[in-house]
Amino acid sequence: MASQGAIAAAVIGAVATVAAAVLAVVLPRTLSDPPSEPGGPGPSVVIPGGNPLGEVELFANKESAPVGATVLVSGRGFGASESIEIIFGAQTAATTRAGKGGDFANVSVKVPEFFKGFAKPMQVDITAVGKSSIRSARVAFTISG
Repeated sequence: MASQGAIAAAVIGAVATVAAAVLAVVLPRTLSDPPSEPGGPGPSVVIPGGNPLGEVELFANKESAPVGATVLVSGRGFGASESIEIIFGAQTAATTRAGKGGDFANVSVKVPEFFKGFAKPMQVDITAVGKSSIRSARVAFTISG
């Protein structure tokens, strides 16, 4: 049986991993975005090798599934031909490459075994992050068992 200290260390490690993932996405984007005029539009984004991008979107073929199940993930609005990291909760679950139009389709991702010991149902995000554009999108997902 795990000691309380070991459990606390595991929880702190998981929180640190989530915080690092959030900062890796948010901080570079925040630092590079120029401030907008009050009430004005936010900054526009142009990806080298692509065209001015609209909203980045992410889709999953299921809204919920148990640990170990396969989910197909698709997205659009990323940079042309850029590498995309797909993160399930706080764990990298897959990588893929966007097409010339900045999209990818039907990447197979398994609900990580990491979530097996947690109470269910639990909601996590599936996130896709463009490695060169740092554009990201997420979709809510429920781990059902």
